[in-house]
Amino acid sequence: MTSTTDFHHESEMKWLKMMIEADVHFELALAAAVFHCANYTRPPPIWIAQLLCRKLLEPSAAWGEKNGPVKKYIQARKDYRRWEAVSHAVSEQYLSKLERKKLNGIKSERKPTEIELERANLYLVEGKYWSDAVKVAAADLKDTGAEGSEQTVRKSYAKIKRAAESDPNWRMRYYRFDIHFLEFMNINVDFRKLR
Repeated sequence: MTSTTDFHHESEMKWLKMMIEADVHFELALAAAVFHCANYTRPPPIWIAQLLCRKLLEPSAAWGEKNGPVKKYIQARKDYRRWEAVSHAVSEQYLSKLERKKLNGIKSERKPTEIELERANLYLVEGKYWSDAVKVAAADLKDTGAEGSEQTVRKSYAKIKRAAESDPNWRMRYYRFDIHFLEFMNINVDFRKLR
């Protein structure tokens, strides 16, 4: 037997779903459905999640064609991936410096092994200036979906660096959502090399 509260909840959700399907006060009815579930401590039905996702994918005059929340998120993830690539190249430069010092120390004591020479040469490719790190990052990002010119990579790096310095919640902007949600939304933010 269902309680009065359950009956009221189900009745209200049925009514709100009909409003949403009829496109009568769509946004308000959807917000009311989410609020109603939270207020009655009930999990929202799957149709609410599906509607919210679908609504986010629709072009909106208010957001503009280019500035919808999905496109903003994808751009933020591209910026973050470029920042990661530059940061990685910079750390490789630091390792390169250490490897060269280590190799020079070995050379003064004995002849370096083939592996030690290869390791030192591997790190030499990264360069020693910040601009070299940007070049390496831009090259590494080719055919990933996050590719861009050196200038684009530099701008993305600067954007993330500024956010990290000024916004305590900056990581939330670049958060990688759950893979199942991203797949449902048909959003690809992996940015790996395309083979």
